[in-house]
Amino acid sequence: MESHQLEELINTSKELFHSKNYKKAISGFKVAHKHFQDIGDDLNSAEMANNLCVALLLDGKKKEALSIVEGTDIIFQNHNDSLKQAMALGNKASALEALSKFDEAMDVYQRSAELLESIGDTEYLPQILKSLSMIQLRRGKQFESLVSMQQSLDKKNKRSLKDRFMKFLLKIPFKFSR
Repeated sequence: MESHQLEELINTSKELFHSKNYKKAISGFKVAHKHFQDIGDDLNSAEMANNLCVALLLDGKKKEALSIVEGTDIIFQNHNDSLKQAMALGNKASALEALSKFDEAMDVYQRSAELLESIGDTEYLPQILKSLSMIQLRRGKQFESLVSMQQSLDKKNKRSLKDRFMKFLLKIPFKFSR
């Protein structure tokens, strides 16, 4: 496949994904993923695997999503790309959560959050912390959930009115714990 054809395929797949045509996006990402695997380009293969994971999750293919994203965090780690490593961990955690593997998902979300915190990320960290908080709440870990949600809101650059109200409400339980 010529590089311009591959680039066009990837861009088209991303457009299809954004227009919520997940099945066609999946098809394109699979072709790109296989191409990069065939030429031994593990970095771009891992990138396509993560795109594929998200599309598969949104299309309800949970097991396939987990399978495709497994190990991609290590590839990004080997290429010293901490942001993509953390995002791959977040994708893996989302797949685990979708498969109701909540304890594993919490651990992987926590690893992703720690990595994002260490690189000073403010774009993805709030999202990961919010996901962690929701699982903690489901697992009966109310205090941990409150802490994670509070951290999520603290890390957001731009807080909506809803976020500011939630932050105010979350302060209440901490006032009583003193």
